[in-house]
Amino acid sequence: MQVSKKSIVFVDEAYHEYVTDSNYRSMIDLVKSSKDVIISRTASKVHGLAGLRVGFAISTPEIVKRLESYLTDSLNIVGLRAAIASYQDKRFQAYSIDMNNKAKKVVTEYLDTKGIQYLDSQTNFMFIKTDIDISDFQPAMEKHGVLVGRPFPPFTNWCRLSMAKPEQMQKFNDGFGKVLG
Repeated sequence: MQVSKKSIVFVDEAYHEYVTDSNYRSMIDLVKSSKDVIISRTASKVHGLAGLRVGFAISTPEIVKRLESYLTDSLNIVGLRAAIASYQDKRFQAYSIDMNNKAKKVVTEYLDTKGIQYLDSQTNFMFIKTDIDISDFQPAMEKHGVLVGRPFPPFTNWCRLSMAKPEQMQKFNDGFGKVLG
């Protein structure tokens, strides 16, 4: 990695726990080798604590000391306790990841049979090519009880789909089939 010696690299590893690709590498080794890197992680994804706004950073002691001056005096105690419980509950984490993978499989198998293009994802969401503008696709899917993500210009004929329970993803498939035939 080539970076100016005056720069600090910020790496968002929010979806770290979902990754199954054997080529994936966390950037933690860069911190261990005293590089100017800050890695962020969150309890919002696998741990399901998005509304509690809990996360943490990993960096060198020198960078952490510089960041301390930006801390607020208050802590989200409820969020911290929930995060501690969730990080200790390995079975729940495994369950969350398994359910996400099963949900993605429900959708990708359907899309594959229909020949629909999508971007495979190592997260809890994916992008699907709809061939119609998202501003038309969203309300059409909503009529079938399915909410899909916002537009991502300039990719206005792609849909961001967050994973839910596998049976809920089947509802997406049903709605998708009705909207796009």
